Amino acid sequence: MVDLVNAIRDGQSFVGLPDTIVADEEVMVLSPTAGPTIFTILLMILVKVKEKNLSTLFTVVNSPLGEPPNTVNNKLLLNIITYEGVMIMVLMIVAQNGFRDEEYFKPKASLESAGYQVVTGSVKTGTALGKLGGTAKVDVAISEVKADDYAGVVFVGGPGAADYFTDKTALNLAREAYRKGKVVGAICIAPGILARAGILKGKKATVFPSETETLKQEGANYLGLPVVVDGKIVTANGPDAAEEFGKELIKSLGGPTKK
Repeated sequence: MVDLVNAIRDGQSFVGLPDTIVADEEVMVLSPTAGPTIFTILLMILVKVKEKNLSTLFTVVNSPLGEPPNTVNNKLLLNIITYEGVMIMVLMIVAQNGFRDEEYFKPKASLESAGYQVVTGSVKTGTALGKLGGTAKVDVAISEVKADDYAGVVFVGGPGAADYFTDKTALNLAREAYRKGKVVGAICIAPGILARAGILKGKKATVFPSETETLKQEGANYLGLPVVVDGKIVTANGPDAAEEFGKELIKSLGGPTKK
């Protein structure tokens, strides 16, 4: 259970939110009108744990008090369902057609084994096709993505990733994630997306050979290494570095979330 502090909504004072959790815009209060002697409030709160970047969660609170609320000075002690077990979300963005299979599947498996929830994004929801024939279920269209909902945003390489070089939505998402202090990752040619977004200027980075000049032109300090970490930016140069890339992403995210 979580510690209780005051949260105010619609002139009614509710006790129920720890100071590391903030109520989102949508807070719905349902109170049945039948009988004041048994008063039940269902409070649906969109909550986020800021310091851990937890995924958005619907928390249901149920408090049968046996008395109308005004007899307890409008302060309702709410039993809050614990948020233990909610996973930190990482967004992996793949090309709709032609992502590099190993660069998606290997880091994804590593992240999930470490306790992270991987959400897959692309131009549209449905199925994305890998260069080597693998498929990925696309959970969200990048046009619908909010960087705030994720601890990290990772761009997967492969020939299809070149589509994002001039994609304003993808470039803006990279900028937003970087500006908000998220872990930003890219592998193979995908560091070229970060470079074109302007977030590699003055940063150490690596990339697949075909994009080396792009990184240099955009002000990156190119290093010919398999994986490079500079602050919260993690880059890798191709499929052979996919496993190490996943490990470095986990380190940058703060390590495994489960024992």
